[in-house]
Amino acid sequence: MANRRPRSRALLPLGALALAVPALVPAARAEERVALRLETLVPSRTLALAGFEDIGSWGRRWKENAFAKMAADPEMAAFVGPLKEDLGRLLEGGDGKEDPIPPIVRKAFRQVQGLSGQAAVALVDVQERKGPVLAANLDFGEHLRDFTTFLQRMKEETGGDVPIETREVGGRAWFSMGDPDHPAFVATTIGTSVVASTDRAWLDGVVASSGAAATDALAGVASFTRARGSAGEGAALFVFGNVPSLLGRFGGDMPPDARRMLDTFGLDTVKGAAYSFGFHGDVFRETILVDAPGADHGLVSLMRSSPTTKGALPLVPSSAFLYAEGAMPLSRLLPEVRKMVAQLDPSIAEKLDGALADAKGATGVDLEKDVLGALADEVAYWLGLPETGGLYPELVFAIKVKDPATFEATAAKAVDGLLATVGRKEKVAASQRTIDYHGKRLHVIDLAGVRRRDMVPFTPTWAMVGDRWVLTLVPHAMKELVLRAEAGAPGLAAQEDFSKILRTSPEGATSIGYVDTQALLTLLYDTAAPLLQTIAKPNLVPVPVRLDFASLPATRSVRPYFRSLGMATRFDGDAMVVTMDSPVGYIAPLLLVAGGAAAMTAKRHAAAVEREAVEFGGREDASKVMVADLQVRSLVEAVRAYQAAKGSLPASLGVLTQETGADGQPFLDRMPTDPWGNSYEYVVQDAKAGTFVVWSAGPDRIPDTLDDVKHPTPDER
Repeated sequence: MANRRPRSRALLPLGALALAVPALVPAARAEERVALRLETLVPSRTLALAGFEDIGSWGRRWKENAFAKMAADPEMAAFVGPLKEDLGRLLEGGDGKEDPIPPIVRKAFRQVQGLSGQAAVALVDVQERKGPVLAANLDFGEHLRDFTTFLQRMKEETGGDVPIETREVGGRAWFSMGDPDHPAFVATTIGTSVVASTDRAWLDGVVASSGAAATDALAGVASFTRARGSAGEGAALFVFGNVPSLLGRFGGDMPPDARRMLDTFGLDTVKGAAYSFGFHGDVFRETILVDAPGADHGLVSLMRSSPTTKGALPLVPSSAFLYAEGAMPLSRLLPEVRKMVAQLDPSIAEKLDGALADAKGATGVDLEKDVLGALADEVAYWLGLPETGGLYPELVFAIKVKDPATFEATAAKAVDGLLATVGRKEKVAASQRTIDYHGKRLHVIDLAGVRRRDMVPFTPTWAMVGDRWVLTLVPHAMKELVLRAEAGAPGLAAQEDFSKILRTSPEGATSIGYVDTQALLTLLYDTAAPLLQTIAKPNLVPVPVRLDFASLPATRSVRPYFRSLGMATRFDGDAMVVTMDSPVGYIAPLLLVAGGAAAMTAKRHAAAVEREAVEFGGREDASKVMVADLQVRSLVEAVRAYQAAKGSLPASLGVLTQETGADGQPFLDRMPTDPWGNSYEYVVQDAKAGTFVVWSAGPDRIPDTLDDVKHPTPDER
């Protein structure tokens, strides 16, 4: 553990530079030049790569963005102009008052502004004793000398607090971080880049080749090539995960049951996954790619379908603020799901078949064959307020069918049977009736609570509109939809922000989606601007910049710069590609929030385990308790995997290493002992119910005491 601490500190300067990049938008450069790229230098087995791309073009591309154009609008300039002037003075060194930005930070920001090509870091490997093997590339172009001079002076200006050593070897400047005799990080200049790594041997090889592309480089991996191509020229951030390498490095540590579940969902077919964020005209584009060549099972295989026809779009009102339509393989959904759940747990597949058989007996309709099999694999849904006014939302589902005339009779019979079943088992009176409206049969589903106070707040209604099976919440919405279809009004397709999304959606998209964020942004601005103009007076804002909210322009002046969210899915050969065009970007913040939540949950669990360890065994046993906790959980997963495959619990833990599953592999490679040298205990509590417990006696080596490490615990069962 002591060897890793200097390495973590050594990464701080590089991390600070990487985090500072998105905060700055350097001016675009006129000259064209060949840039050094990290993916051409690291080996094909590299686990992951992340980097900022073509930084020198960000200034030019930002000027094309809708928000940049809004900031340059004469009306908005009255508010933005003083703010930019004050921020500029802060970055340049203040105005004689107390400086809120430390000088070293300001100098680092100035150096980062010199980046012009790629700024990337790659996780090449994770070694048992040495930890992560990292490589990085920072392309400074014509500002390389400025940056190296900055590094050479940094230690002197910070009084030696920054662990950077500089030396010249063979006429080349080398930089090291950490212990001078055993540096954790080394760097040097090649061409216009600073190239750094935790692996000196790799860096020596790059220097010897003068930065020439490696024979077996990550850039040559087909999955990486597809991912980089899908990101497009405007990509500013690009992240790639080499899935086979990641599974090869970490897959062996996964519980068998978890790995089998992931492979059932198709992880074993995935060769790469990527995310990119960048400029796309006047909006930002986010792209997610999952490359699964030849996938014959799992979610990617299930999602593969033909391009959407957008056949339901003429039915969508102009007031819809949410719309999605796409080809969805409903006709083969159930067989594929049955196949996946059978691999996970055969009993679940049996229960599914039993439920379908019960439904056929109750309705007289084979739901899998006569209903799902009759669908044409295209689904649409939308949500909005009525075009004619009112606040009751119009929520609609529309599914394309193969034969509308035949399907209507089958659907009516199936619904009657299902409603009769619901009426017998639930506290709801349910019935279906038909009313005629403008040549259409509206199938109205009346729902009412058995008791007077049990109110059901909607009356589902369905009808065949063209070749679509359409369902609404209430009959009123269905009538409006029928009249809209008769009138042939352009509806949502004529809306300016949506029509642009439609024009720029990828050719051959299997699905498209739309969220009216223009209306949301307008609502937020139209609410916040008057509040700020009323409450936040310039003399009451405690910041060192001028913020005169009275200068904010009216909503109708800024609304044209707001853009809505558009999403599309397509298949690029073997890869599934999801693109999202939006005014600010959404996927990255959601991933950060989800990752943060997961990290907090894991941290709370680790802290709880450590508290128990400290309380019952002292500090030195804390790490051992954590190891025991992980091993017990792994044993529990192996027992559950055995139970799913064999239909019963194992007689002992030793059976897990002796018997094999359907794949011919044992459920457990070896039987561990706990960190105190004792065997793990296993007791079947109820064989029929399938309950059991696995535990370690803990630091005191005495069973059934408070320091036992035990799973499943009562709150987990």
